[in-house]
Amino acid sequence: CKGYIFYTVSFILVSNWAPSSTAFLSNDALQCPLTNTRKSFHHDIIKASHQKSFSVIFGETTRKKEQNQRSAFPWLKMSESGNGDGAGDEDELFSGINKFINGFKKTLNDTYFGVNSKTDDINKYESEENETFHSNRIFTLPVKSIKVGGLRLFLSFHLMAQQNTPEKGSWSTNQVDNNALIIHYCDCSGAISINFMDDEILIDRLGATPSMQYMMQETVLLQSLLDEMQMMAFEAEVNESDRLLVLDDPGDAIDIARDTLSFG
Repeated sequence: CKGYIFYTVSFILVSNWAPSSTAFLSNDALQCPLTNTRKSFHHDIIKASHQKSFSVIFGETTRKKEQNQRSAFPWLKMSESGNGDGAGDEDELFSGINKFINGFKKTLNDTYFGVNSKTDDINKYESEENETFHSNRIFTLPVKSIKVGGLRLFLSFHLMAQQNTPEKGSWSTNQVDNNALIIHYCDCSGAISINFMDDEILIDRLGATPSMQYMMQETVLLQSLLDEMQMMAFEAEVNESDRLLVLDDPGDAIDIARDTLSFG
């Protein structure tokens, strides 16, 4: 056992010289030093004593490996220097993890919980050539009076009923704020934006290059939407003051809007 005693004494001496470094030696390497050759074991101890990172693995850890770890985990900071007790490394480690988690939470909120839903809905139809979203005014309906909340709710129910026309999943509706609705088409080439103002209703098309299929289905959807608005605007059984929508005189705005549709 002279060889074993020699290695044990060597290990104790190096441990006293660099305790903070040898604390990171792997358990497998410490359990049975006799399984290593004299040269490789001595090399591992000396290497560990000079290593000031927390990622030491016997005979395998290299600076290139640390660089790969930095690339894979950008939030994980590996310090090249320490204060002897590893506290600096731990502070940087947990600080990096906290930043990563906070950034991940923000991404979840923005993407899945609608924090920036209006911006996301508009940006979905940005032109690849232009930095700003592409929007075309389809038509404007001037109104004498409008009950925005009731009209928006009524039209939302109508649009929900049209979501599977002409086939399942063709359209999806999203209320981006109290005064606007956006209706997305399934091929993502275009969308319809409806904005309810105090004196007018604005109908816009979002998307730089809408497909022919989208243009055809847009006309069908907007025709049905205009039918609903006409019914509300001219419903004889309801007093004008109680109607959700009253058009400006001469009251032909809906007929004019129909003429502007692509496949009207």
